Amino acid sequence: MLKRLLCLSCVFAIGAGFVAGCGGSGSSSTAVTTVDGAKPLNTLTAAETTQLCNDVGAYMAKVMSKANMCKIAAIMGATFASPTSDAAAQAACTPVYNQCMAAPASSNTQTCDPIPATCTATVAQLSACETDTLVAFNEVLGAIPSCNTITLAELTSSSTGTTTDTTTTPASCQAFQTACPAYSVPGGSVGPQH
Repeated sequence: MLKRLLCLSCVFAIGAGFVAGCGGSGSSSTAVTTVDGAKPLNTLTAAETTQLCNDVGAYMAKVMSKANMCKIAAIMGATFASPTSDAAAQAACTPVYNQCMAAPASSNTQTCDPIPATCTATVAQLSACETDTLVAFNEVLGAIPSCNTITLAELTSSSTGTTTDTTTTPASCQAFQTACPAYSVPGGSVGPQH
């Protein structure tokens, strides 16, 4: 389970900078963006592209809780510290978690990469992929151990791949990737980069 969590969290970390500095309120919303869903991404104006990025950042902050995002950051920090015991794993995890939780909320304003001219996916397709990616991510959040219960065995099995990775790309993201290859959805593997 931790391997699945870390795979998903790496995707989020790379694509979204841990959701603009370790999270938002954790409430849910169905509207990802105010940009017209029928518009192909390669036809968006610069203002619409910026609006899309900002809307997706705000959506992520609403859906992902700060506590869970900080737990993910802490567990990743503990993994990268290469601890040699449970106590060392917990000691590496705790300060990262505390620092993340103490950090003030950051702006949801995003910097967007240009949308490739070949990207024919619509805003609605991007939104569906974003929503489905966050649903998949939220499914594993309940399994995130706290810093005071994380074990070396859990970290080791996560980093060495000895656990079963059941993560799959949502069908909506596969459709998005087909219409818009090599472009990343904020917080996912495919849309605007932050």
